[in-house]
Amino acid sequence: MRAKVLILPLLLSVLVSEAHAEKVRINQAAKVFARAGERAKVLAKLKAGEKVTVISKEGRWLKIRTQGRTGWIVRTVADVPEGEEIARNTRRRAFVDGRGKDRGSLGDAGPDDRVGADATGDSGGGGGGDDADDDDEPKPKSHKPDKADKPDKADKPDKGHKSKGGDDDDDDDDTKSKSKSKSKGKDDDDDVAVSDDEEPKRKTVRVATKTTAFEKADKSSDSQFTATPDDELFLTDKVGAKWTEVENSEGELGYVLTSKLDLPDEDELAAMNAPLQRELDLRVRAGFTILQQGLRTIGGKASVPDNYNVGVPAGTLALGGQYLKPYSPKVLVGGELAYAYAKAVPGLKYTPMGGAATTIPFSVHDLDVRGLVGYDLKKRNGMMLMGRLGFRYYSFQVADVGVLANNPATIPSEIRISPAFGAGLAMPRITPKIGVHVNLDFLVSASFAQTKGLEDGVSPAAKGLALGGVFDYAIQKGLDFTATYDLNYTSATFGAPAPMSLRAHAGAVSRTDIFHMITLGITKGF
Repeated sequence: MRAKVLILPLLLSVLVSEAHAEKVRINQAAKVFARAGERAKVLAKLKAGEKVTVISKEGRWLKIRTQGRTGWIVRTVADVPEGEEIARNTRRRAFVDGRGKDRGSLGDAGPDDRVGADATGDSGGGGGGDDADDDDEPKPKSHKPDKADKPDKADKPDKGHKSKGGDDDDDDDDTKSKSKSKSKGKDDDDDVAVSDDEEPKRKTVRVATKTTAFEKADKSSDSQFTATPDDELFLTDKVGAKWTEVENSEGELGYVLTSKLDLPDEDELAAMNAPLQRELDLRVRAGFTILQQGLRTIGGKASVPDNYNVGVPAGTLALGGQYLKPYSPKVLVGGELAYAYAKAVPGLKYTPMGGAATTIPFSVHDLDVRGLVGYDLKKRNGMMLMGRLGFRYYSFQVADVGVLANNPATIPSEIRISPAFGAGLAMPRITPKIGVHVNLDFLVSASFAQTKGLEDGVSPAAKGLALGGVFDYAIQKGLDFTATYDLNYTSATFGAPAPMSLRAHAGAVSRTDIFHMITLGITKGF
């Protein structure tokens, strides 16, 4: 008789527990995560139509029990009425399999967060059979039910306690029994409480200022959430030089600008950076060039054509393009093409002795073709070292060069082709909007020719260098405002005077050319 009375409260406690726990239906294939976060460890997978037991709601997440595990699912994958509160199925440590260590009678009512009368810990009256007056008897120090009291060896419910409604077996038990904790390979019966300790410790970061997290690595995508400096954010494995994926405490994912984050040290960031991507940029710029030239002749007169200094402004139009593609995780290869056209405004002014002043128009064509090799240093600012190898075609053209009435100074046109080699340094993301590039090339003339009959010497040769700086400001995605400064320095020698030249130098000639080019324009990325 005593065993029957003990079993009845147990059956009632299970039924009451089922009534308090809310079951919802899964409306689509879904994953069960170890914590509230889509980058968390996946504990199980659910199919549409399955039912799970909901323990609690936290923001956009539901804490559930299924397949013998406690985990988290996104709220939208389950049919839960909006605004409906989840009845929390909580219990205290003193309970095993839904029963208290100190059993009460059938008629007692327990607290809201406990299971029926069995949760009260009281044994007051109510008419429950032979055990109704058990409270009047002194309790032993340790309650050890005899064999008749035990429904099972491991104190677990027998088959008669299971629900006949067809729902998951795991919904019946709220804690692990001792025998199940010792069993192997029976996850369907285990109620495993999963904690964050089962996953590697996640790296946390904060933003310097209030920042929007976007759905994609693109400011034009939808906003996911707004992070403030007080919010703790978790890094995923998608950390890039420009965009980084983060997860907030609610488990929401979003991309923020990497420059807005207080990231781990550079070595750690380098290891996490995203792979290199193809780059294609086209540039259009306009500005001006100051052309300075100084010629010296040994033993010649102190005037044109033997010795002179000139400085002439020229309107400038520059076009260019650059293409790079990944060769390895840190190396890019590609090429660059740049063309600049300068037209003297108004031109070179020359006044011959005893004659009238004349303006001599001229233009400059400068073409650079080179191959590029880039090594990505994996810095937050995108720093990259560049190797440059190619050639430069330079053409200085005097209008009506052979007509002495229009060119009384007998200035020759000339063409130089020079091998070029050098290096560059690019930092495209000093800030989210600002980037800079600098490069230095060395030039040695392989071919140097002047207008026949106006040569400065019989053996012309030249060497020089080109220094360039580029400032970029991001106007919008893929479109930058660009400001450039280029310095071209050339030192030329011509050897002995050319016997048949109208220049008629008295001795060996040397010349220095310095060009300062300043342009503004746009760069379009593809």
